[in-house]
Amino acid sequence: MEKTKRYSLKDDFSMVTLLTIPICVAINVVGDQIVQLLKLPVFLDMIGTVLVAMLSGPWTAAVTGILTNLVMGITDNPTLIPFAITSAACGIVAGIFARKKWFSTQKWKLVVIVLALVLATICTASPISIFAFGGISGNGGQSVAIAALLASGTNIIAAVVGTDFWINLLDRSIAIIISFAIIKVIPDRTLIKYSLGANFTRKKAE
Repeated sequence: MEKTKRYSLKDDFSMVTLLTIPICVAINVVGDQIVQLLKLPVFLDMIGTVLVAMLSGPWTAAVTGILTNLVMGITDNPTLIPFAITSAACGIVAGIFARKKWFSTQKWKLVVIVLALVLATICTASPISIFAFGGISGNGGQSVAIAALLASGTNIIAAVVGTDFWINLLDRSIAIIISFAIIKVIPDRTLIKYSLGANFTRKKAE
């Protein structure tokens, strides 16, 4: 029987992880800028958070998510700051699944992870959008969709939760796909320096 591995904050926040977190925050910020530039109906600000979650677990991912929203809120859109709780929640969820080794080639596990991330988003972001901002989100495309639904007579809760579900279903799927692509090009000698990196080494994959 495989022995359960013990995790510690010291292992999770290793030197290589501490150097990776700012890079992943930058990936998130750039993703958000691309969305704004191209007016895409997604967020793309969770890629770095999911990547860190897969490599180092929930707490490093939570820190990455919070820092991302603080940076975007201070430099661009202050309304994004309250959504730091959503980024942290998604980071924790992704990190927990990473510790359980669910980021694998088994597609059903990945589907469960995506749905769990969507649920974490709806439970944290939707109430903020509804009660703090009257249904307006940090994404222009989503805000337009919500406004259209409200104009058609849909109640605000259904409008926000409905758009949150479909947009984040796509967004979280993209984040996982891109994170896998990035991990695939990281050398094994670097992967093993992360607390969960050994799960993705070439030898492990074989």
